[in-house]
Amino acid sequence: MHRVLGDRRAILILLGPALLVYTLIMLVPMVWSLGYSFTKGNSIEGFTGSGLDNFTRLLDDPAVHEALWFTLKYAVIVTAGQVVAGYLLALLYVFFLKKASALVRTLVFFPVILPTVAVGLLFQKLFQVAPSPAPSTPSSTPSAWSPSTSSATPAAPSGS
Repeated sequence: MHRVLGDRRAILILLGPALLVYTLIMLVPMVWSLGYSFTKGNSIEGFTGSGLDNFTRLLDDPAVHEALWFTLKYAVIVTAGQVVAGYLLALLYVFFLKKASALVRTLVFFPVILPTVAVGLLFQKLFQVAPSPAPSTPSSTPSAWSPSTSSATPAAPSGS
């Protein structure tokens, strides 16, 4: 393991494609959008440079201050609520529901497993092969050449 991680060429071969895809899909659009934030206009009329005017308008807008304050309060309240609810559920499990651990495990992991099962069933139905109208078994009427007869050669004509 140390030998592979010490080899710069191996690191480049292993990480290069992932970093290239990440750069093209994530970083390039982010930098492009940052560049657009310093302009004014649209794609039809064209763009003109506006410097930091967009940012000064953003910071002077009272609706932005209100939205940021609401987001901060929401994040603190929801985070604290989730921690307290998780702690209370853990205490409930440890002290009262220990004998029903299979039921608790099922209730906890059911929402995790359900989407995977639903997607699997969806793809199973999506890629299901429709039954063919032609029968897939050999004909029920035996022919002279079918293996269901006693010999594989046709019968000799009667009259000779």
